[in-house]
Amino acid sequence: MRYIIAGITAASFMIISCEDFSASYQRVDAGAFRLLNIQYYPAEAAPGDIVTLTAVFAGKEIDLEKLIDWRVSYNMLVDHYGTLTAVDDKPLEYHEIQTSFFSGNTQAVNVRFKIPEDCVRRSGSIPNNWADLVPSYVKSSIPQELLSMTKDEMVDLIEAYDRYLKGPHDNFTLDRPMSMIKAASNEWQKPQYSEELHSCLNTILQFFTVPIRISANVKGEHTIQSTYSVRYNGKFYSLDINYNNNPDIGFVRVYKVKGKNQLGFDESDPFVDFFGYWPAIIEVEDGYTYIAEAIVYANSIDYSVTLGGVTVEEEYRVYWQFQLDEDEIKGIPYSKYMDITSVPGQLGAGPFAWIIPPADKRITKFTLWVSVTDHVTNERLRPQGSALAEFRGYFTYK
Repeated sequence: MRYIIAGITAASFMIISCEDFSASYQRVDAGAFRLLNIQYYPAEAAPGDIVTLTAVFAGKEIDLEKLIDWRVSYNMLVDHYGTLTAVDDKPLEYHEIQTSFFSGNTQAVNVRFKIPEDCVRRSGSIPNNWADLVPSYVKSSIPQELLSMTKDEMVDLIEAYDRYLKGPHDNFTLDRPMSMIKAASNEWQKPQYSEELHSCLNTILQFFTVPIRISANVKGEHTIQSTYSVRYNGKFYSLDINYNNNPDIGFVRVYKVKGKNQLGFDESDPFVDFFGYWPAIIEVEDGYTYIAEAIVYANSIDYSVTLGGVTVEEEYRVYWQFQLDEDEIKGIPYSKYMDITSVPGQLGAGPFAWIIPPADKRITKFTLWVSVTDHVTNERLRPQGSALAEFRGYFTYK
């Protein structure tokens, strides 16, 4: 079976290289400090949850604990085009920050912090009349009783419904002190309009999702920014409400396809698999295209319900970075290095890339990093899962 990756012909593009000019941001040089990936665990959190941010860097080594200044904005505005603007910016109050190990070729740091309990309530991204956010084609699926509520009333209802579901309202015992029962009874009562909320919970929670922005100033090197979405979905996990997890990268497969600039591969084409625990070998031969595919384990694929009420499977964007052996490339011009580029014609950064082997056969070793992020079209402010994997490889030449 033939797999066509792109819907354009090979004749409609060309690759141009310039001698002694480094045009590839995807290549990590030893003297450059480069961010590879930021991952949050969990991939999404609710107000009050503890989150761990892991940032992985490659290239030049620095003292991460001393040189990174972490800041946060919990109040973001979102316009009709989805553009985010930070209203405030302050030092991130974290529970713990420490360097971490990802691989021998990288540096990593973990930052552990707590989402404020009032994060959703105080965010300017939700107006007091929250129903103004709801497109007209979605309003018909939401009961009018809920559309008529203010932002704070809806937050009260969502949080009360969560407490009700967690409360022991059906576990009263005769030996429980009456004072305890009276004190907690309000928490255990079924909130008014909870049935209406339950009927459209997946949709409602999208409009009570708020973005926060984490930034870090790596002095003299980088300023990095990352946006994280906070929503209540995890509190209703038992109700089969949408919940996003980080993808799990299984391995990378590289196909050797007959012909230059090929846009697809066949099941009969030879391939080599890259796993994290041993190097793989790519046999380079003139007249072939080398197509890399990032494989995500099927059990880590999540599903979502869009604003239109359609259940869909998440899709993935893939970003490729690599580093060559510093000793092997001394004196060799950039134009003779290997390169990696997305296969033309893919929507977004698809899972396929061309690996362009080195033009100089003295280059044999490389390290490959693959970042995978998930996304769903027409789900408002969906938290983004992310994963990073490292692979090592060799080129041999025929």
